[in-house]
Amino acid sequence: MLKDLASNAHLSEFHFHRIYSKYSTETLNEFVTRFKLERAAIYLTVNTSISLTEIALNYGYNDASTFSRAFKRYFKISPSNYRKQQELTRDSLQNMK
Repeated sequence: MLKDLASNAHLSEFHFHRIYSKYSTETLNEFVTRFKLERAAIYLTVNTSISLTEIALNYGYNDASTFSRAFKRYFKISPSNYRKQQELTRDSLQNMK
């Protein structure tokens, strides 16, 4: 991961990490995990017909259970409950129109 990011920025791994650490309060691993989980949460909401397993695999997790544990640790709610909650919110907003 560090090697890929540094390469994309055209920097050495050492220099990229030094600059990243100077401007961020989270580790590179924490940033990547947060970014993937936040993107997955959007995907869960927008693509309701896609399974949790497929979403987990799309975002680099080996299986749905590993993804679910990481998701729940970050959002304090399971991915399936998050999806249901978002659907209820969307439905109630549509009913208000």
